[in-house]
Amino acid sequence: MTIQFEKKLDVGKVNDAIQKRIESAELNFKLWKVVQSALLKFEGKTISKRIETEIKKLLPDNTIYYDNNYGMYHIVIWGNGIKYDNRLSFLLGYANNPIVDGKKILDHNLCHELEEGRANKLKTITLDMIVEKVNTWNQGLEMMQSVNKWADGFEISYYGFDIEGR
Repeated sequence: MTIQFEKKLDVGKVNDAIQKRIESAELNFKLWKVVQSALLKFEGKTISKRIETEIKKLLPDNTIYYDNNYGMYHIVIWGNGIKYDNRLSFLLGYANNPIVDGKKILDHNLCHELEEGRANKLKTITLDMIVEKVNTWNQGLEMMQSVNKWADGFEISYYGFDIEGR
Protein backbone atom coordinates (compact mmCIF):
# COMPACT_ATOMS: atom_id res chain seq x y z
CA MET A 1 0.00 0.00 0.00
CA THR A 2 1.36 3.42 -0.92
CA ILE A 3 -0.08 6.64 0.47
CA GLN A 4 0.66 9.80 -1.51
CA PHE A 5 1.85 12.88 0.39
CA GLU A 6 2.62 16.45 -0.46
CA LYS A 7 6.15 17.74 -0.71
CA LYS A 8 7.93 19.56 2.06
CA LEU A 9 7.05 23.21 2.44
CA ASP A 10 9.54 26.06 2.21
CA VAL A 11 9.25 29.00 4.61
CA GLY A 12 10.17 31.54 1.92
CA LYS A 13 7.63 30.19 -0.56
CA VAL A 14 4.86 30.12 2.06
CA ASN A 15 5.68 33.68 3.11
CA ASP A 16 5.71 34.81 -0.55
CA ALA A 17 2.35 33.13 -1.16
CA ILE A 18 0.85 34.90 1.85
CA GLN A 19 2.20 38.28 0.70
CA LYS A 20 0.81 37.74 -2.81
CA ARG A 21 -2.59 36.83 -1.37
CA ILE A 22 -2.56 40.00 0.75
CA GLU A 23 -1.80 42.10 -2.34
CA SER A 24 -4.50 40.31 -4.33
CA ALA A 25 -7.10 40.77 -1.58
CA GLU A 26 -6.30 44.47 -1.24
CA LEU A 27 -6.53 45.02 -5.00
CA ASN A 28 -9.79 43.05 -5.26
CA PHE A 29 -11.29 45.09 -2.43
CA LYS A 30 -10.16 48.36 -3.99
CA LEU A 31 -11.72 47.43 -7.35
CA TRP A 32 -14.92 46.32 -5.64
CA LYS A 33 -15.18 49.73 -3.96
CA VAL A 34 -14.70 51.45 -7.34
CA VAL A 35 -17.49 49.33 -8.83
CA GLN A 36 -19.75 50.11 -5.86
CA SER A 37 -19.11 53.85 -6.18
CA ALA A 38 -19.86 53.76 -9.92
CA LEU A 39 -23.13 51.94 -9.27
CA LEU A 40 -24.42 54.71 -7.00
CA LYS A 41 -25.12 56.77 -10.11
CA PHE A 42 -27.39 53.99 -11.42
CA GLU A 43 -29.31 53.14 -8.24
CA GLY A 44 -32.91 52.30 -9.13
CA LYS A 45 -32.21 52.30 -12.87
CA THR A 46 -32.17 49.40 -15.30
CA ILE A 47 -28.92 47.41 -15.42
CA SER A 48 -27.28 48.15 -18.77
CA LYS A 49 -24.00 48.53 -20.64
CA ARG A 50 -23.89 52.16 -19.44
CA ILE A 51 -22.46 50.80 -16.18
CA GLU A 52 -19.48 49.39 -18.08
CA THR A 53 -18.87 52.80 -19.68
CA GLU A 54 -18.91 54.50 -16.28
CA ILE A 55 -16.50 52.02 -14.71
CA LYS A 56 -14.14 52.33 -17.70
CA LYS A 57 -13.84 56.03 -16.88
CA LEU A 58 -12.79 55.16 -13.33
CA LEU A 59 -10.47 52.28 -14.26
CA PRO A 60 -8.93 53.23 -17.62
CA ASP A 61 -5.97 50.87 -17.19
CA ASN A 62 -8.16 47.77 -16.73
CA THR A 63 -10.30 45.87 -19.19
CA ILE A 64 -13.94 46.21 -18.18
CA TYR A 65 -16.58 43.96 -19.70
CA TYR A 66 -20.34 44.01 -19.22
CA ASP A 67 -21.50 40.39 -19.35
CA ASN A 68 -25.17 39.64 -19.96
CA ASN A 69 -25.45 35.86 -20.13
CA TYR A 70 -27.68 33.13 -18.72
CA GLY A 71 -30.11 35.62 -17.20
CA MET A 72 -27.40 37.29 -15.09
CA TYR A 73 -25.61 40.61 -15.39
CA HIS A 74 -21.94 40.92 -14.41
CA ILE A 75 -19.14 43.43 -14.60
CA VAL A 76 -15.87 41.60 -15.28
CA ILE A 77 -12.46 43.19 -14.70
CA TRP A 78 -8.95 42.12 -15.68
CA GLY A 79 -5.68 43.67 -16.84
CA ASN A 80 -3.35 46.06 -15.05
CA GLY A 81 -1.95 43.31 -12.83
CA ILE A 82 -4.95 40.97 -12.94
CA LYS A 83 -4.54 38.02 -15.30
CA TYR A 84 -7.51 37.11 -17.46
CA ASP A 85 -7.63 33.69 -15.79
CA ASN A 86 -7.98 35.44 -12.42
CA ARG A 87 -10.42 38.12 -13.58
CA LEU A 88 -12.90 39.55 -11.12
CA SER A 89 -16.59 39.15 -11.71
CA PHE A 90 -19.19 41.28 -9.93
CA LEU A 91 -22.80 40.11 -10.08
CA LEU A 92 -25.12 43.06 -10.68
CA GLY A 93 -28.44 41.26 -10.85
CA TYR A 94 -30.77 38.97 -12.74
CA ALA A 95 -32.91 39.30 -15.84
CA ASN A 96 -36.14 38.80 -13.86
CA ASN A 97 -35.41 42.02 -11.91
CA PRO A 98 -32.80 44.05 -13.85
CA ILE A 99 -32.74 47.06 -11.54
CA VAL A 100 -29.59 48.37 -9.83
CA ASP A 101 -30.12 47.80 -6.12
CA GLY A 102 -27.02 48.49 -4.01
CA LYS A 103 -28.19 46.28 -1.14
CA LYS A 104 -28.82 43.28 -3.39
CA ILE A 105 -25.56 43.84 -5.25
CA LEU A 106 -23.70 43.86 -1.94
CA ASP A 107 -25.44 40.62 -0.93
CA HIS A 108 -24.44 39.03 -4.25
CA ASN A 109 -20.81 40.11 -3.87
CA LEU A 110 -19.97 39.58 -0.21
CA CYS A 111 -16.89 37.61 -1.25
CA HIS A 112 -15.42 40.88 -2.55
CA GLU A 113 -16.58 42.90 0.45
CA LEU A 114 -14.75 40.48 2.76
CA GLU A 115 -11.40 40.83 0.98
CA GLU A 116 -10.25 43.70 3.20
CA GLY A 117 -10.78 41.56 6.30
CA ARG A 118 -8.95 38.64 4.69
CA ALA A 119 -5.96 40.86 3.92
CA ASN A 120 -5.92 42.26 7.45
CA LYS A 121 -6.10 38.79 8.98
CA LEU A 122 -3.25 37.54 6.78
CA LYS A 123 -1.17 40.55 7.83
CA THR A 124 -1.23 39.25 11.42
CA ILE A 125 0.79 36.18 10.41
CA THR A 126 4.38 36.64 11.52
CA LEU A 127 7.47 35.00 10.07
CA ASP A 128 7.89 33.12 13.36
CA MET A 129 4.39 31.68 12.95
CA ILE A 130 5.19 30.59 9.41
CA VAL A 131 8.46 28.95 10.51
CA GLU A 132 6.66 27.07 13.31
CA LYS A 133 3.83 25.80 11.09
CA VAL A 134 6.12 24.87 8.19
CA ASN A 135 8.43 22.95 10.55
CA THR A 136 5.45 21.13 12.07
CA TRP A 137 4.17 20.24 8.60
CA ASN A 138 7.56 19.01 7.42
CA GLN A 139 8.12 16.92 10.57
CA GLY A 140 4.70 15.32 10.21
CA LEU A 141 5.37 14.67 6.56
CA GLU A 142 8.67 12.94 7.37
CA MET A 143 6.92 10.78 9.95
CA MET A 144 4.18 9.75 7.52
CA GLN A 145 6.69 9.04 4.77
CA SER A 146 8.60 6.82 7.21
CA VAL A 147 5.43 4.89 8.06
CA ASN A 148 4.61 4.69 4.36
CA LYS A 149 8.04 3.23 3.58
CA TRP A 150 7.72 0.70 6.41
CA ALA A 151 4.21 -0.39 5.35
CA ASP A 152 5.14 -0.74 1.68
CA GLY A 153 6.70 -4.17 2.20
CA PHE A 154 3.61 -5.67 3.80
CA GLU A 155 1.20 -5.12 0.89
CA ILE A 156 -1.45 -3.97 3.33
CA SER A 157 -4.83 -3.39 1.74
CA TYR A 158 -8.40 -3.04 2.84
CA TYR A 159 -8.99 -6.57 1.59
CA GLY A 160 -6.25 -8.29 3.62
CA PHE A 161 -6.56 -6.47 6.94
CA ASP A 162 -9.28 -4.72 8.89
CA ILE A 163 -7.23 -1.57 9.39
CA GLU A 164 -10.12 0.87 9.76
CA GLY A 165 -12.72 -1.25 11.54
CA ARG A 166 -14.64 -2.05 8.39
